[in-house]
Amino acid sequence: MEADLKAARWLSWGTLRRLLHPLWFRYISRSAGLTTTSVEGFELQILPSVFHPKYSGSSVIFARFISKLALNGKTLLEMGCGSGIVALCAARAGALVVAVDINPDAVECTRRNAERAGLRLDVRQSDVYDRVPERFDVIAWNPPFFPGTPKDPAGAAFYAGDHYQALDKFAAGARAHLNPGGRIYTILSSDADLEALKGLFERHALTWRVAALEKWLFGERMLIIEHIGSRA
Repeated sequence: MEADLKAARWLSWGTLRRLLHPLWFRYISRSAGLTTTSVEGFELQILPSVFHPKYSGSSVIFARFISKLALNGKTLLEMGCGSGIVALCAARAGALVVAVDINPDAVECTRRNAERAGLRLDVRQSDVYDRVPERFDVIAWNPPFFPGTPKDPAGAAFYAGDHYQALDKFAAGARAHLNPGGRIYTILSSDADLEALKGLFERHALTWRVAALEKWLFGERMLIIEHIGSRA
């Protein structure tokens, strides 16, 4: 019986997506040149190695969620900005936005899209908080949530390291970059190991609450998690 359950899990849609999504995205990023797409009322230019919001439910769902927050006059950090869609939605809602990404193409992409939209963003190349000394009211990240070592900038959008090192570094520094009463929002897939990720955040004294849940293709669910600092 246990062997049958393992086999069923291996053959599940979730398992297939975990295997195919990164390969498919890598193919898209290498085969396409500069592309243009429309998301949440913004016309975005996407450079080849940048996570493309058109092919990811998480980007659209997260941008829509951030757009509905009361952000006017608040400071917001978007980690891993990619195309810049979340940062743009936050700036349109009145937030003072810093957007960072480890991928220099994503930094350039976000800058271009902010200029096209006529919105002001502070965009920086940074490995998590390395070039971010400030504190914020809100920190938002659509993170990589699969274990594995990225082999290129495109892969960094999917793989957080063999032991989730990218997410661990993010969670470890989060409380030091939050203003009192601040909130962190991440979006994760039901295909991820949610129990492992919950434990990772809790080890760094961050709470875990599902703030929103939305279905995506083939039964996949996208969960937006709200984290606040708790007592260590």
